[in-house]
Amino acid sequence: MKKTITRRSLLAALASFSFFIPTTALSAKGRELAIFYSFSGNSKRVAEVFQKLEHCDVLEIKTLEPYNAYNAREDRKKKKLPLISPLDIDLDSFQKIVLIFPVWEYTPALPMQSFMREHSLNNEVEIISVGVARLGGMYEDIHKLLPQAKITRFTHISRASDLTDKELETMLRYRSLPPSMHAKLTKGLDWIFLKLM
Repeated sequence: MKKTITRRSLLAALASFSFFIPTTALSAKGRELAIFYSFSGNSKRVAEVFQKLEHCDVLEIKTLEPYNAYNAREDRKKKKLPLISPLDIDLDSFQKIVLIFPVWEYTPALPMQSFMREHSLNNEVEIISVGVARLGGMYEDIHKLLPQAKITRFTHISRASDLTDKELETMLRYRSLPPSMHAKLTKGLDWIFLKLM
């Protein structure tokens, strides 16, 4: 009997590739904070699985006004960033900050961009992007938005809604895509996922 390759089995296989390297543990006095923005709920789910895995603090970015697909589309056309609720926390007290967000048209979701513009992070920063969109020059955009941050990891999770919590946990546990390699590797993954759609 011939075995067919499903999208789920391919995603599970990708988690075991050698470029997914276990994360380096923080020093004893280090603290980790995950900050996420979620539009449809996928990034929130990734953040929840990440919190259980890392036992870290988590904060959600929220827009001051209700934000829907129409608002997002109009803001993208006007190149306007939405106002977000202030975060009542000292970001400098954290050694590492993990940003989790959806990809919109080759770049971070606009509310996450608002956060990046408002906060000049000097911390170690890890990026976890979520979605099916091609990444394009997203890393370069993030570097411009966070010029002082030390970006140490870049992970993209495509089609998170198709993954079980266990599969998500596996991908997050063995994650690590060095920024210098992300464009080359994700270009190939984008092609694979587009063929599976």
